[in-house]
Amino acid sequence: LANELISDVISKKRTEGDSFQITKTKECVEFYKNLDKEDKIKFLRVLYRNFGGYNSSLILRFCVPREKSVEAAQRYINSFNEDPYGRAAVRAEMVLRHSMIPSHDAFFDHMVALPGGTKFLVDMRADLLQHIRENNHDVGLTALNEYLKHKLASWLLGNITLRRITWDSPGSILENLTKYEAVHVIKDWKDLKRRVGSGRRLFAFFHSEMPHDPLIFINVALVKELTGDVLTILKEPSPGASLKYEE
Repeated sequence: LANELISDVISKKRTEGDSFQITKTKECVEFYKNLDKEDKIKFLRVLYRNFGGYNSSLILRFCVPREKSVEAAQRYINSFNEDPYGRAAVRAEMVLRHSMIPSHDAFFDHMVALPGGTKFLVDMRADLLQHIRENNHDVGLTALNEYLKHKLASWLLGNITLRRITWDSPGSILENLTKYEAVHVIKDWKDLKRRVGSGRRLFAFFHSEMPHDPLIFINVALVKELTGDVLTILKEPSPGASLKYEE
């Protein structure tokens, strides 16, 4: 079923309009969300193996056989050696680039076009990362993760905003902050209150589709002089108590 759903998402027949593809993409999203941890990994393996574009089998119609990419690379090398800026070399480069684009590239593009699609792909990558941490020998899903990471980076950069986080920010944001901060771990709510209190500033980047999920954190300490020990700042009992500053 996973193979069929993914096929419907990335293929578009002439007799079918955009509404059909959107419907199938939504069905695929719901299908994946309802899977348990083990079945999600099976789904992701199907996505990589059958739609990765690097399989040598000619049976999988959505895969570009590896031999085709090798042939395209050789033609580019030959054309480049003859004339690096000639028409043949430029054309061979375009063919080579196209041959290296896996079919799951279209799958990700259709997913991100849906409302909430970016969040869905972020969660999908979280599933990949958890599996890779537990199974670092899984080369296929590691490659899929790297590809999805690249896609997400290109989408996120143009759609994020910087916002200040305070003690009055929504509880969901504060909760996610304590959950996601991995560099300078927030121990408890008391520690969090210190991070956003007097003498401190906390900012985060947010994506428009994930308004309660801080992506990147920026901790700022208002101090009288520079220090080379971050832990000293983090452990200061009353940050900003003796510091006079203007907002």
